[in-house]
Amino acid sequence: MKRLLRWCFALLFAASAPLAAQPLEDLFEAIDAGEVGTVQRLLDRGMWPDSADPQGYSALMRAARGGRLEIVQLLLARGAKVDARNAVGETALMLAAFNGHLATVQALRRAGAAVNLEGWSPLHYAALQGHAEVVRFLIAEGADVNARAVNGITPLHMAAREGRLPVIDVLLAAGADPRARTEAGEAPADWARRHDHPQAISRLDAAAR
Repeated sequence: MKRLLRWCFALLFAASAPLAAQPLEDLFEAIDAGEVGTVQRLLDRGMWPDSADPQGYSALMRAARGGRLEIVQLLLARGAKVDARNAVGETALMLAAFNGHLATVQALRRAGAAVNLEGWSPLHYAALQGHAEVVRFLIAEGADVNARAVNGITPLHMAAREGRLPVIDVLLAAGADPRARTEAGEAPADWARRHDHPQAISRLDAAAR
């Protein structure tokens, strides 16, 4: 009888225990594939919404990076930490901004994601990649157009490096300083010259006069 009770208890425990042993890969694969239903089932069975890989990439970061808006909203509704950082200091908002996922950026912002961070910011990331609409939205949300990252790099430096003319125009119109210099003494126009972007050079030189 005792053996039967132990067996019944073991079955009951196994059926109700959180899905602690469920491979993280299953969750991430479902996120990458945009399988909202699968992600929801995994969460319902006990998968932690802040599950992360050894590099600190959380489920929310993975969804934000891929622009999986419904999954981002689901994870946020389940309590995922919106401003969690990975091993290199990136947030979900930074990854969404880098990849130009405007709707995801907006959803994260509505959930309270920080637009201004010490060091690299979402605006730096969006400017580098040339996502003008994301840049415009972040500025409207209060992003510092002259934010300084490592070595004094501003978002305008990042846009100049890649010759992102639409982003350069948005940043300048919002008050970005074309004379801002890095710790090495380089202005945004210097970065445009180094990477051979003549139109960006002209635009930035004119703005700096």
